[in-house]
Amino acid sequence: MHLKQTIDISSHGRLFTIESNVNFLDLVATSVLDGRLLANNKAATDLFCLTNWTILLPTQRAVRTIRTAFLKAKSEKGAILLPNIRPIAEGDEEATLIFSVADSISNTNDLAIPPAIDKFERHLVLMQLVQRWAKTMASSKNKVVGTSEMTASQITRLAGELADMMDKVEIENLSLDRIFDLVPEDYAVHWQKTVEFLQIIATWWPLYLSASGCISPTERRNRMILAEADRLSRSPPKGPVVIAGVTGSVPATTNLIKTVYGLTNGAIILPGLDKKLTKGDLRDIIANHPEHPQYRLLLLLKELGVQIQDVQSLKHNYAAPLHSNTKMRLISEVLRPAPSTSHWHTLHERFSPKQAQTALDTITYLALPSEQDEAEAIALILRQAAEHPSQSAALVTPNRILARRVGVRLESWCINVDDSAGRPFSQTMLGTFLELVINAVACNYEPCAIMALLKHPLCRLKRTASSIRRVSHALEIAVLRTSYFGHGLDGLEQSLEKTAQNMLNSHQQRHAIFRLEYQDWNESFELIQDLRQAYTPLTLLFARPNISPLQAFTSAHLQTAEYLAAKPLKADANSKKNTSELWLGEAGKVGARIFAGLLNSELPECNITCLDYPEIYRALIKKETVNSCASPHPRIFIWGPYEARLQRPDVIILGSLNEGIWPKTMDPNPWLSRTMLSDIGLPTPEEKIGYAAHDFSQLLCVDKVYLTRAEMSNGAPTVPSRWLMRLQAVRASLEIKTPHSAQPPWLEWVRLRNAAKPSVPIKRPAPKPLLSLRPRELSVSDVETWIANPYAIFARHILKLEALPRLGADPDASLKGTIIHKILGIYLKKFPTQPPTDIAQELDVIARRLFHEFRSNPRIATFWIERFRRFATWFVYEDVRLRGDSKKSLSEISGAVVINTPGGPFTLKARADRIDLSIDYLVISDYKTASNLTNLTARAKAGYSPQLLLEALIAKHGGFSGLRAAPVSKLRYISAAGGDPAGAINELKIENIQAAILDTEHELTALIRHFDNVNTPYLATRRPQFHYDYDVYAHLARISEWLGENDKVGAE
Repeated sequence: MHLKQTIDISSHGRLFTIESNVNFLDLVATSVLDGRLLANNKAATDLFCLTNWTILLPTQRAVRTIRTAFLKAKSEKGAILLPNIRPIAEGDEEATLIFSVADSISNTNDLAIPPAIDKFERHLVLMQLVQRWAKTMASSKNKVVGTSEMTASQITRLAGELADMMDKVEIENLSLDRIFDLVPEDYAVHWQKTVEFLQIIATWWPLYLSASGCISPTERRNRMILAEADRLSRSPPKGPVVIAGVTGSVPATTNLIKTVYGLTNGAIILPGLDKKLTKGDLRDIIANHPEHPQYRLLLLLKELGVQIQDVQSLKHNYAAPLHSNTKMRLISEVLRPAPSTSHWHTLHERFSPKQAQTALDTITYLALPSEQDEAEAIALILRQAAEHPSQSAALVTPNRILARRVGVRLESWCINVDDSAGRPFSQTMLGTFLELVINAVACNYEPCAIMALLKHPLCRLKRTASSIRRVSHALEIAVLRTSYFGHGLDGLEQSLEKTAQNMLNSHQQRHAIFRLEYQDWNESFELIQDLRQAYTPLTLLFARPNISPLQAFTSAHLQTAEYLAAKPLKADANSKKNTSELWLGEAGKVGARIFAGLLNSELPECNITCLDYPEIYRALIKKETVNSCASPHPRIFIWGPYEARLQRPDVIILGSLNEGIWPKTMDPNPWLSRTMLSDIGLPTPEEKIGYAAHDFSQLLCVDKVYLTRAEMSNGAPTVPSRWLMRLQAVRASLEIKTPHSAQPPWLEWVRLRNAAKPSVPIKRPAPKPLLSLRPRELSVSDVETWIANPYAIFARHILKLEALPRLGADPDASLKGTIIHKILGIYLKKFPTQPPTDIAQELDVIARRLFHEFRSNPRIATFWIERFRRFATWFVYEDVRLRGDSKKSLSEISGAVVINTPGGPFTLKARADRIDLSIDYLVISDYKTASNLTNLTARAKAGYSPQLLLEALIAKHGGFSGLRAAPVSKLRYISAAGGDPAGAINELKIENIQAAILDTEHELTALIRHFDNVNTPYLATRRPQFHYDYDVYAHLARISEWLGENDKVGAE
């Protein structure tokens, strides 16, 4: 239905404008009360007659503000009955029109407007249409690349873009049929495919609407406004009708303005119409400059058939300050069309330098280094305004990230500000919880996903807050901070059982695990069972390979979330239900509305796979917002540019004035070029910029204005907004310098807050614990650490600190080495005296048994197992050579030797990977998973990696269990890398091993004696001969702080 009508303007209402430097809503209220708007009204004397008035404003916020203005204007006369004040649009003229037609047309029986289609239904139907199109294209002769492999994410994105395009076309009251006439049929194959795709909204979608008996939300709004306009024309109301502050940027509102203007008791009040424009400027702007702030208003006057000089100006009874009028004229100069900016050269002739200086001094420009600095400066300005009881202040910005940053900073000062744009539902506490619920099952309960869910404040699982946090911590320590091998909740339970069994069998475990109590283990098992119970509905659906209804997934999602959020039963005997906080507050209301909509039985059937649901759910809630703030500050605000219309705080901050943000760069249409969009009749990007320029010019006329921008964004330099550069050019033309420092010094305060104190060089940590606290027992691998970095021994063995593994870490080289050591150890224990007939077969049997529990990990299944098989093939020929003339080969042999020193006995422990026993000597071997052992062998010979020599020292003293003291004839490393080469044997070429062992014993004794001195510190060191890649205590030792300050580190 087209919004076109012919009105008789021979007898029409009145047309006004209010200048930009005047409080618009205050003046509207005053003008209504003193009778200046319409002749023969009794508002000035009869307060009851106001109830016959109807005033239409652009936003709900403007409605609230003008009510306050009426009460303030009549405060000296006591009570007042307010007019009928209603918003035409809320949030944006392109958003939900909430014009209430029901009350106005209650007596009109012949009006029947079909209901608007549900937004969820629209999105789901468009998804199905896109999917049907993709299948058609995939099977056609001229196949479109990628259509057969379209994912749920791509389909939902395309459906959303189609819905956005439909809204834009319908808002402008246009038809999509013109798309097909834009170019010839033989223009391009690509364009023909685009046309076929757009058939979804041009042909298929209207057919669906017709069959369902519904219309689109935008079309319904258009029809409602047309019906109201028609009613006003046929049955003019007795009371006055006023439309104030509406620019008519949408055809529907333009139609309503024309209708009200056609009433004898109608009045239109335009915001900020510049009546000082010359006739040449007027013609030029309408013809060539849609980006000009006056373009939309001039176009409206043209449609009304009114000359600009016929528009009356509403003014206060008192004169505005001179500098205010000067400022308004200067802003008009700043935003004049680009071809006429040559007039700036004559500004000094048309403006008094003193008046211009005074006017522009009310505008403060702040360029901040970063976005965070900009938010900090804005928060400081708002904080200062909050300190003055009579001052109001607002941040106006289209940048929602900046708005949120400022809001968070103000909250740290207990200043709660309600952002007019609201907060995305997905970013609320409830929204993130629902996302975590579905993400956990979608990624098969990976540790990071499970831990994020369990630590969310809404997750309770029928436990108290302290109980769920404690048991979650226990599960994290015992299972989630180990290598992750998959298998979902079953895998977590198996890992927990294995960890518990290893601890009972006294296998080596982390200190943190030994600190867990018996209750922690029991509750961890119970927690996994509760998770399995909670996720039963979703697990059943995600286990199905075929498709299921969307509502089945939504219902399961809801059931799981409610189970996870359930609190423990109250002690009250009458309470038999678990309560939760899911649906509390504004976010809870929005969440309940979302799920009620998705579970609506009237929604069309939509069958999807388990892989599709997470993406579809995110797409459906993407545009849902929550408008809430607990006890917002009455004088501090954060608005979007549209919400700020007609508002006039004492101080206003225009933030994010960077090109691309304000004005916003128009997103390119996925299907139509700029020329095509213009040919259809959609507004050009320049028109959108013109609307934004009008908002900017209105806001710039506030008495005190701050203009802020960040010079860097995401690490890249930004470009100042075109309006800022124009303002600077006008300043330069008038020879008015931009003040280098603002008062107060906001920039300096921001720098001071972010500035760190001058760094004072620190000394290396050099703890000197008591002798009684110093370790008297170390392993051979600890000795190497002791030599390389004594501080690590202090942290591990004295402070008892141990680094926790990463959450859900992938299997690493340490685990690989452990598995290979176990395989070879089992092999030698099974065949200690001689190798089996089929060595490869025996190794394969052992390997398959040990690798079985890790088979679900692709890295292990693909690389580790195959590499070990290559090593096993090499080992078949080398094991015989390794055994040589030995009588027995042993593995994983524990040993120890006690070294007596003046400070007391010191125990050196070891666990040898392999010892081959002959009648008179021993051969000690150490398995390594590295492929190149040349560097390690050289370090061992030099004494920097003394592990093998220390094991030889233990063997010399008969310290290995079950072995007599015997000399060592060889020391060697065996590489089990499985690469190229598959294995290698590197023997330590030491001329006199016995002398080397004796030297090692003397050096170890000297080291022990050195640290038995209470004045010897456990220094944090860095020496070029050692590697520190795996030093988990480096951050505790503050290595990066002192390393550059001490030139002697490398020499120690």
